[in-house]
Amino acid sequence: MTDFQLADVFTDGMILQRDREVSLYGSGQEGTVITCNRGTENYQAVVTNGVWQLTFPGKSKGETETIHLNSATCETVLTDVCYGDVYLLSGQSNIAFTFLENGGTYDPTALKNDVRYYTVPEVLYQDEDECIPAEVANNHWQKVDEDTVKEMSALGYYLAVYLGKQDPDVPIGFIGCYKGGTPAAAWLDEDKLQASPILDEHFLQPFQAILKNQSKAEAAQLEAEYLERLTAYQGIKEAWIAEHPDGEASVMKQEIGHTPWPPPLTYSSYQRPAGLYHTMLEHLTHCTIKAAIWYQGEEDSKNATLYDGLLAGMIEQMREMFENPSLPIFVVGLPGYLETDPESWAELRARQWQVCRETADVTLIPFIDQGESHNVHPTCKKAFGERLGYVIWQSLYQNDPVDTPHFEISRWTDTEIELVCRSTKQLTTHGDRVIVAEGQEIAYRINGNQLILTLNKPLDSFDYAYVDFPTGWLMTDEKIPVQPGRFNRP
Repeated sequence: MTDFQLADVFTDGMILQRDREVSLYGSGQEGTVITCNRGTENYQAVVTNGVWQLTFPGKSKGETETIHLNSATCETVLTDVCYGDVYLLSGQSNIAFTFLENGGTYDPTALKNDVRYYTVPEVLYQDEDECIPAEVANNHWQKVDEDTVKEMSALGYYLAVYLGKQDPDVPIGFIGCYKGGTPAAAWLDEDKLQASPILDEHFLQPFQAILKNQSKAEAAQLEAEYLERLTAYQGIKEAWIAEHPDGEASVMKQEIGHTPWPPPLTYSSYQRPAGLYHTMLEHLTHCTIKAAIWYQGEEDSKNATLYDGLLAGMIEQMREMFENPSLPIFVVGLPGYLETDPESWAELRARQWQVCRETADVTLIPFIDQGESHNVHPTCKKAFGERLGYVIWQSLYQNDPVDTPHFEISRWTDTEIELVCRSTKQLTTHGDRVIVAEGQEIAYRINGNQLILTLNKPLDSFDYAYVDFPTGWLMTDEKIPVQPGRFNRP
């Protein structure tokens, strides 16, 4: 029996953050002294209150080493430890969407650098009666090749391809911590939710009532009934697709309905508040990373008016977890999608922007030009990864941060409204219904980075691409759409 254990995220073949103080940590028997040997360097930690942590300087890009960890009775050896840039990928299904699911074809020449990834085991519920299967618990770092790429985040893959083209000498490591169909509240701890009275009232208190009033037998029955409905629907869906191989998703949903959703909220539901924080995200506390990427919000469209509080809590929590108050965080703006409550996705994008523009070192990247009207999982992950890669490269490697393109009102009269986008020299139009007021399109002209609306009558407000599935938008020189907005007369 060993007297100390490493946290699961630390395995052979891992990438640690270069040029920074990095930490190793884990659990053990009280008082155990752990020595870390790195060639001529030695570091020590003592297990206190069941946990231990030691810190040492990271090496330069591309350097590798073997790390020996010893106690009085046992030894753990970490081989092929490489130093590069480590990114957290977190959120729900669209960042979890794998390279295989995306239908990608692996090109061994596309990755110019050493890319490895670790996926946090998808442990959805755990208590003293629940054991984690070994095949779930024993995840390890994997170097990307023709076989391992299949289970890698597709967005992460295309991001790595972009960064590798810019500098092939920097190894890239991804820590994936995600789960499809999850609300932000599932990733926030209780303290963050309780700190906001409205989040406490909306998420924690209803769940606490369920814990008080719902028996495990009742929960099991609800889950079984839901699984039965879901299985029946999937059978109907498969039959429809077989009968209509070229049929459109929108037609199919009109005929057979939508996937039964959401699943019931029970004591063990993966959608429960703070649930996945404890079973997945919390285990990464003290890791050293270069930046975090957050792609989530689809499941919170029904909570769109609360999303500013959820996102602000998530940003604060990440910076506390990773012990970096200025940790760069890149937020993926929701793409277009039609099958939702009217303006819920538009509202959520507005809340994303509200938080990001007010928070230092947090960048919102708009993707309203992507997405599919009847598919919540757009397959254009290459476009997502490349745009994200461009913004990260400019911001973190070239010291030239890419601001979220957005409009500011420079003039508002009864006959004209002038907007300016300061992050571009030239705007270009894509699609239709770009500017709408009172249900009608508003004529406009472009003058460099200015958008000038021509009015037939005075307006008190108008929308720019402020719909769930925009069909028109303005693009910048950098091929990034200007952030949507709803504008009111000053």
